[in-house]
Order: sequence, then structure tokens, then C-alpha cells
Amino acid sequence: MTGQVQRVLSAVIDGRAQTPRYIQKQLAQLYDALQKAKPAIHNAIRHDTEYSSAEADSEIFLAMKVVKQQYEAFNWEEFLDQEYSLAHSKDNLSRRVPIGCVYIIPSQHNRFYSIILPACAAIAAGNCVMVEISQTLLQLGALLRKIFAASMDRDTFAVVESKPADADLFKHCIVVDGRAESTSPASFQVLSSPASRTIAIVDRTSIVKKAAQDIVRARFAFCGRSPYAPDLVLVNEFVFEEFCNAAARHATERFGSKVSVHSIRSLDDAIDLVNSRSTTPLRAAYLFAVPPAAKYLSQFIYARISFTDHIPADLLIGPPAPVTSPTSVHPRYTKEMFSTLSPQYITQSSQHSILSQLLDQDNRAAQAKINAEISAPLPPMNEPLGKAIGFFEQGLLTGGVVAIVSAVTGLAFMTKYAGPSVIQGVRYMIAS
Repeated sequence: MTGQVQRVLSAVIDGRAQTPRYIQKQLAQLYDALQKAKPAIHNAIRHDTEYSSAEADSEIFLAMKVVKQQYEAFNWEEFLDQEYSLAHSKDNLSRRVPIGCVYIIPSQHNRFYSIILPACAAIAAGNCVMVEISQTLLQLGALLRKIFAASMDRDTFAVVESKPADADLFKHCIVVDGRAESTSPASFQVLSSPASRTIAIVDRTSIVKKAAQDIVRARFAFCGRSPYAPDLVLVNEFVFEEFCNAAARHATERFGSKVSVHSIRSLDDAIDLVNSRSTTPLRAAYLFAVPPAAKYLSQFIYARISFTDHIPADLLIGPPAPVTSPTSVHPRYTKEMFSTLSPQYITQSSQHSILSQLLDQDNRAAQAKINAEISAPLPPMNEPLGKAIGFFEQGLLTGGVVAIVSAVTGLAFMTKYAGPSVIQGVRYMIAS
């Protein structure tokens, strides 16, 4: 076991990173170091990627904002109230304890964000941190090594070139694997996201120009490498040409070569097409339609998260959200991901008294009480009357109205033009 890993493991066992004052100090030092190095970080991101200056600034902004928010979110009064709640005869139901150590394998996309976000959340939760940054010609990795070495406590924060072979470390560790294809052993606790599709659906009821603008932005921002960039776009045939023209104005001829665009006849056509092409949940679904139609689509398309009439710009920054937690647009990682609930109770449950009597004394009164409770019938279902008109009902009503109008119109037509002939024929038959 290397000295670096041994120091971190000792700190995990000692709980050195768990005290609130220590956590705030580490976050403050990290934020201060990142502030001073901001121009160098910007230049390193531009050097290592093809990101624009605005894209580099966006990544830095979101990452540093989270460090600041985690630092400012700490509430000493709330902490002390929870810390001593048991001593004051109160339950502490929201108590959380850190995992111990968080091992970070960053994504290649938005690498700065992919390192700072999980590291910040892990520190805020009271964990030690290890970041895997291999030796390459990329400038950002070398720069972050220097920043971490100068600002962070080396007993609780370490940078390594490759995953340590020490099995003892990973008994206390959770792995954040931001790579597109995670190869972390199943025996580890891993936060990762398997490969999955992201789709956009443009219905005839949408604002087509806005849909085209959002989709083109999502597809081409950050060189088109965002895991949340749509790779399939389904457009209703009635607005297909309008959408393609609007998209072309935003992305010229590049649009068709970067994303697959298909024409669809209806919402059901879109649902069938998406579900036939994917056996796993979509990473995200962007639904450009009026709310009732979007509700219908999101109900029958299996996606981890869906958005109606917009694609959040902050979703495009950073790695895909881990599948073990609800998708968080920003921050992609939260401190709750790196801690577990460990509630403390002092109040007895409502069933404790009667069950203890029954178990300890075979109490007949207690037996009769629980039998009476579980023998009573359930109350009637409190189901509201079906007065609301849903998406299907609206379609049926519309079809019914069209049918009735057509029938009435046909009857009027026959009465006007065929009526005199029919009457004359009837009179002739009577006269005969």
C-alpha cells in the first residue's frame, strides 16, 4: 500500500474529514485556489478541447458556483440542533453519515466540471477524496494537480495516476465513474451511467422555430460531445419542412450530418418508433408540444428525465447523471449521493405499546384490539368522478363532432337537392 493511499485510509478510519469546521475550511481553500487560477483554468480548457471561450466560461462558472453554494449552505444552528437532538430527547430522523472515501474517475467531456462537482459534494458530505488524473500532455490535469497539492489537506485529498490495487481502500469507498463505458468492478459501489439515447420530439402543436433553436444548440454546444445532446429527432410531418428550414438557419448544412431526423405521422407513431429502438430507459427526452400532448408522450416513453418545450443549457455541461439516483440537472452530483441515512430514534412507535404487551404477556385485550383492526373492512374507494377530458377523450370528442357535422351536412344536402324528387315520387305512388 502506497504512503498516499495509507494516509487517506487512515483518515477514513479516523473520521478526520467529518467535522463541520474542517469541511468548511477545505471548501473555502478550494474555492480560493480556483478563483486565483481561473484564467489559467480557462486557458487549459481551451487548449485541451475545441470549446469556445463562452463554453469554457460556462463550465468554470457552474463548477465554482457549486463550491460556493456548498460552503454557504452550511448552517451551524441546524447542525447543532441535529447533533444534540438525542440529548434533548428528540428524534434525529435526517441524520446522515459519510461513505468514507470517494474515488473519482472523471469524464472526458467537461473534465473540470467532472472533477470539481463530485469532489465538492464528497467533501461537503464529510468524505475523503481521491481523484484519478493520468499523466498526459493535457494542460488541465497538470494544473489541477498543482491546485489540489497547494490547497487541499493531503491526508484527506489525494490525486493518483491509476486506480490503487489496495482492496482495503475500496471497502470504505464509492467510485464515481464518469467514463462513457464504465469498467469499474461490480464489487465496488459505483456511480455511473450506462450508454443510452437522448431524443427530441417536435409535435405539430409546438413553436417550431424555438424547438429548432434549442435542439441545434444542444446538438452542437461543446463540440457536440454532451451526453445529453439529442441523437434522434422526430418531427411531425406537417411541420417537418418548417423545422428543417429553421434548423438550417441555425446550423447551416451541418445539422443533417450530426443528428438523425425522422418524420412522424402522429404522437403514437413517435412512441412506437422510440420504444422499438430502445430496450433501456432514454437518458433524456425533450418534448416540444402543448402540455397535454407532452404529458401523453412522457407517460408512454420510458426516459430517466423529460423536459417540455425546452432543453436546459446547464444539462449540457458535465457527465451523465448516475442511474442510482434521480437525475439532477445541476449540480449533477449532490452530497446526499455520498452519504447514507442513519436516523436516531428516542420516541417509541405507535405500535410499540400494544405489540410489546402481546409479545410479552400474550395479552388477550391486545389480541382482541389488533384482530378488530385488521378485521374491519376497507372504506370505499375515494375515486373522483371522471369529469376531466384527457388527451384520448379530446380526440374522441373531436372525431365525434366531425362525424356529426358531416352527417348533418349530408342530410341537409339530400333534403335540399333530392327532397323534391323523392316527394314527387311518393305522390305518384299514392296517386297510382
